Amino acid sequence: MSRDAHMLCKLGMIKVRDCRIDKVKIVFRWIEPNRRRDKDNISFAKKFILDSLQEVGIIKNDGWDEIISFRDEFYLDRKNPRVEVYIFAPDEKEMV
Repeated sequence: MSRDAHMLCKLGMIKVRDCRIDKVKIVFRWIEPNRRRDKDNISFAKKFILDSLQEVGIIKNDGWDEIISFRDEFYLDRKNPRVEVYIFAPDEKEMV
């Protein structure tokens, strides 16, 4: 699963792969088709997303010095389940 998850994450980052941010705040929107999976199981994918952000060079590392904060939000959309990732610089207000 890990290899496939990393590949999907990287494909989703193609449009922003030339962006570089030293320190970030991240908002994850987990949009599920139903309530079958527990929220902690859903947000486990955060690891793959953070690793992929690092692998494509958007962030230097996914450690304490680079990740200021992250927030998880959970929604339902039966027709279009997805994950939305919003990345903010330290001085930006999280407008999502």
